[in-house]
Amino acid sequence: MKTKFLIVSVALCSLLRSQSTDLSDQDKVTKVIHVHGDAGALANLAGTASGAVVQGSNPLRAVVIKGKASDVANVVRTIQELDTVSEADLGGKNIELVIYVVSGSMEPITGVSDAGTDLLAPVYRQLRAVFPYKNYQLLNTMLMRSGQNSEASTSGMMKSLLSSPDFNMPGSYSIRYDAATVSAETSPSIHLAKFKFEGKVPFITGPSSTRSKDSSIPYATTNFQQATIGIETNVDLREGQKVVIGTSNVETASATLFLVVTARMAQ
Repeated sequence: MKTKFLIVSVALCSLLRSQSTDLSDQDKVTKVIHVHGDAGALANLAGTASGAVVQGSNPLRAVVIKGKASDVANVVRTIQELDTVSEADLGGKNIELVIYVVSGSMEPITGVSDAGTDLLAPVYRQLRAVFPYKNYQLLNTMLMRSGQNSEASTSGMMKSLLSSPDFNMPGSYSIRYDAATVSAETSPSIHLAKFKFEGKVPFITGPSSTRSKDSSIPYATTNFQQATIGIETNVDLREGQKVVIGTSNVETASATLFLVVTARMAQ
């Protein structure tokens, strides 16, 4: 009898533990909240020693919280206090970019202005200290504007790296990014997801064997080809800061293109 009683007692204890576990699982809740700032950083900060499981997704701008209802509620309050940027603060603002395409070369490009203007003088000095080119010239200036979390793109013509009396064919460019977001810091940074610049740069390959009778064609006596150059990267900018985000060599032209970007928040 004692042996049977012991077996029954063990079985009863196992059942009680199982019921206790089930009740504990039923008490757990899951909460999803959307944030304006860095979801990963907010999840790490608010989730430390909280008793809940907290995960953040920056692409979704969301934090998932799992745990006891009281623990989840505490984490939600902490995140809301930390994520201080409101919809009103962000919703009415746009992001404005200015992109400068600067060439570096040993010989100056005819008809292209010097890059060492008042606006670009600091960038010009930095480039000259690092790269051995004698001439830095501004090929193009582009303006882009988009809303928060929006994509943007632009394309057009830009000045050529090369020029000659009978060759002045322009180059072309396209610029895009998938989304522009602003961090929730006191001094916010602007993040551009998958910023991409692509350009087509004509270069001279030699004199043409035949000359067109139509003198209105400015490059009729010149053979040329086009080189495709590009830069693709994620970009983080402080408002008003000018940043060289990439370079691309054009071997056939003995020159390099530098992409300089500055950003600001605008209404």
